[in-house]
Amino acid sequence: MKKLTRIVTLTIWVVLSGCHSEDSAAQYFDKNISPFQVSNNPGNYSVGRVWEHWRDPQRKERELSVFLYYPLANANQQPLQQPVLPTEAWQRQHFEAMASKLGGWAANKMAQATFTGTSQKEKVQEKHPVILFSPGMGWLPTDYSELILPLVRKGYIVVALAGQPVSQAVQFPDQSFGQWTGGRIDRYALQAEDMLFAVQQLERLNKNSSWPLAAALDLEKVAAVGHSISGAATLLTGSKSAQIKALVNLDGDVIEAAKSAQPTQPILYITTQPDDVEDLAVEQWGTERNEKRRDGQFEFNSAKAATTIRLKVPGMLHGDFLDAAHLPMDSIPTKYRNRFGPIGGKKAGELTVNAVTTFLNTIFFKQTDWAAFQANYKNVLIQMK
Repeated sequence: MKKLTRIVTLTIWVVLSGCHSEDSAAQYFDKNISPFQVSNNPGNYSVGRVWEHWRDPQRKERELSVFLYYPLANANQQPLQQPVLPTEAWQRQHFEAMASKLGGWAANKMAQATFTGTSQKEKVQEKHPVILFSPGMGWLPTDYSELILPLVRKGYIVVALAGQPVSQAVQFPDQSFGQWTGGRIDRYALQAEDMLFAVQQLERLNKNSSWPLAAALDLEKVAAVGHSISGAATLLTGSKSAQIKALVNLDGDVIEAAKSAQPTQPILYITTQPDDVEDLAVEQWGTERNEKRRDGQFEFNSAKAATTIRLKVPGMLHGDFLDAAHLPMDSIPTKYRNRFGPIGGKKAGELTVNAVTTFLNTIFFKQTDWAAFQANYKNVLIQMK
């Protein structure tokens, strides 16, 4: 009887304490867990957002759930805290996808994350350069809000693309969910095709006076940015479309269809610390077998590019581009922490945003400031061609 009493007492303590240890983390969707709040970084603009359902008739009605984040002049804007994923149904499904990557407590925080936007729905008064953003395998573009929102506040329109099977749970504004029936496919090619379709779609919409962002997109200044598989796919996208003027690969390993791509556009390639190089200076990483392979592949992919910038970032790992990297690491079970590095999400996010804007400002506005970037991130190796 004493043994039973001890077990019941322990169970009650775990529930009431709100503990989020590895043993007690909620393995179900729990609205009592407070949501992660995306940083409200200062910038020149406030953030508006439109959610749309796009279908490509040339690819058997291929469906994309698309968020268009756009900058609004700060004057007279009323801030509004709103969910990153706009419906509870989507939050629940995305929780299921994230729980196996982050554990239950962290997945709950991220599935219910909120950001500071604006309640105004006014027309955008000026043209802005455009970033097409696509996520890594198993994630949604909304899982990168710590990258997307600062870019918008700096004056970019970010078109965030979510499509299956790279993103698992994909909902559309009519509340329906995507049902992937495509079977086996080259997902690198699929991501590239989605970005190519996005450019065509934006051209059509930009001419439609009834569209909320009509004439606001500067389609002479379009960049493709992606993480992981989607980062590699930007190279393939660029090789098939001169409408895209700059390519950014966030740590994507270039394989499958992307392997043979040789775009002519400027390329920014941000890579993280490889395994087994803790005792090597960043300049010596190329001696590690896998890093040597990536170096050779990048040399091939960038052979025809007008400009290339390669950043090698010590202490940063593949998951540090994600919003989840901003959580306390002790809130994520040990077995899932190996995707995050000691750099921390805040510094990794700031570095990435600064690198992307420095690169795009150079391409779009001829404002080169890599010296200032290097001064701020002295341990990052910058390789230029």
